[in-house]
Amino acid sequence: MESLLDPTRDPSSACVVALPSTSYDPAHCSEDDPATSMSIAFVEPEMDSAVRFVEVRDVSLKKPADADARFRRLVHDLLLEPLQVSDSKYSLLGTSPDSSEVDGAGRKYKRISRKQVKPRWKLFSVAVWTPRVGAQAPVMTQSTYLCYCIGVTHESLYYATKAYEPLQDPLRFIRLVQQRLARRTLSCQKGDAFVRLPVEIWELIKYELVHLELERARADMAARIKEHPCEEQDESGCGAVDWHTVRDGCVAADELGYDLTGVSTGEELVTCRKLLSAYGLSMPSSDPLFEARRGEDSFYAASTRPDSVAIIALPAAHEKNLLDTADYTAHDVLELSDSHIYNDAVCNVSFDVPANANLRFAALVRDYHLDPVEIDDGEVRVAGTSSSCLATRSERMYARVRPEQLCPRWKLFSTAFADW
Repeated sequence: MESLLDPTRDPSSACVVALPSTSYDPAHCSEDDPATSMSIAFVEPEMDSAVRFVEVRDVSLKKPADADARFRRLVHDLLLEPLQVSDSKYSLLGTSPDSSEVDGAGRKYKRISRKQVKPRWKLFSVAVWTPRVGAQAPVMTQSTYLCYCIGVTHESLYYATKAYEPLQDPLRFIRLVQQRLARRTLSCQKGDAFVRLPVEIWELIKYELVHLELERARADMAARIKEHPCEEQDESGCGAVDWHTVRDGCVAADELGYDLTGVSTGEELVTCRKLLSAYGLSMPSSDPLFEARRGEDSFYAASTRPDSVAIIALPAAHEKNLLDTADYTAHDVLELSDSHIYNDAVCNVSFDVPANANLRFAALVRDYHLDPVEIDDGEVRVAGTSSSCLATRSERMYARVRPEQLCPRWKLFSTAFADW
């Protein structure tokens, strides 16, 4: 919802009452500065030093046992007038949506009785444009993503993408053989040793086939980099021989340009989405995440890093076309300008997950030898609940994990851009 006006001046505007998060500290509330009393899931971006800022946090669904009772007591004791407000519904593809929450045109705003109060999870975002006097002010855009997902290295996903099309027919054949062996329906000529190979041997054959294609993709990337030697032209003499040894500003990086952006753009992005859709998965954003910091001068810098993180997620219900290369945010991008200085969005959230969700991730990682990564800047959780994860980290957590340690979970991440 866009406006030039301050919504606090509208008596019919809605105030959100929620369980406090671990980032909320009542001791820091100030009547002189209302912003200090806001309970937010993210650190607000400092855009003076960067034009791209990303924050990613795990989401905990734990609630105190008396959570709903707190809301009912507040509404009844103070005679509050409850409202139902939402712009949309966020749920995963393959889950059963509540028929009463089918998205309609425009914001849903409805007064309800106190007996109808039903607390629920919501995702909302507020963006306010505050031009600075005497200085050039950026036009800000903010994208919010909520997804049930895993992280993998950008490099491993790129090589898997390059290997996908050559492997489609061989892998389809091997899966068919494995299925028929398991069902004892495989038919071959009499005496053919083919039928006597156990399922486990076919699994090894599949592994070696994929390994060969991944190595070919890795060798192709190294060959392209070696075509632009740094020793002769670059003062730093970095001697890049593969993706990991290419440094910012070296000859290889300058000459290859967008050839180093992995699956973030072009045909690679289209092919990557085909690969993920074959497993019932998607990539909500083509923007990779830095492994060690939240902000950077450009999207290009992050996309050229082999250790940056690609997010693979279950598709949202509104993501009908899994091959579309567009990003799928949890709600519409909040755009700001000098004529639209306030913008907000709110949607109801369903955390239902398809029964085979974790199997999809495990199959993709296993089949294409992806390198899983745990990455977060902290955890969004309700105050009064326990967790082994820190609510806020001073430095981003980035750790490679073994495939058997893979643990898909809900994450909330946001990207802010400043167009100077």
